[in-house]
Amino acid sequence: MAKDGVVFTVSGDEQLLRQFAAMGGGVQRKIARPAIVKASKIVVKDARSHVPVRTGALKRSLGTKVRTHRGSGTVSGWTGARTGFGYEDDETGRFNDPVRYAHLVENGTRHSAADGSLRAALDTNVNQVLATFRKATDEGIRKQLAKTR
Repeated sequence: MAKDGVVFTVSGDEQLLRQFAAMGGGVQRKIARPAIVKASKIVVKDARSHVPVRTGALKRSLGTKVRTHRGSGTVSGWTGARTGFGYEDDETGRFNDPVRYAHLVENGTRHSAADGSLRAALDTNVNQVLATFRKATDEGIRKQLAKTR
């Protein structure tokens, strides 16, 4: 995936991190990954409704990638253009991949204005994203605690 996109970081709840550590065995990963996916779907859906469409490839390519960092066990999510949604331009015969031009649409160039649909989608939905993340995390913790009892 391209390095440009929307990154949303939730950090700082030391009590929650201690509880994850006490549960052990990849529990943080099992709880955080689905919560990040649920929360980021809100941003992706809103961004897709506002992204400019010429061929539709950029709109189809918007999605989320979730990654677990090996050393720390930290789970992070990234929303933006994904690979594998390219197309061959009928006029030029060139292969165009939205990952290669998504940042130009989002941030603009000296020849075209910035669209900012990803950033706007996060800014308008930040409270809903946080609420969804909290709810999904709570559900995951409850399920995990029910398994251990």
